[in-house]
Amino acid sequence: MASVPGDVDGPTSAPAIALAPGKTARFDLDEWGIDPSQVLVVSADGPIVVGRETYAGGVSLALAVPFRG
Repeated sequence: MASVPGDVDGPTSAPAIALAPGKTARFDLDEWGIDPSQVLVVSADGPIVVGRETYAGGVSLALAVPFRG
């Protein structure tokens, strides 16, 4: 899910992609229309690793908080 911080009426779903165990995927958030000011939620039913690459200069902050939905 991707939503604007503080927007409690934001989207209840977003593009969903399922991966088989042991598989990897790369996503271009610009292609999905996810703005840097939005929050991206990644959920899983097992251990996962999420990475982030940035291509612009300046400061980047990438917080990760476990989502237990």
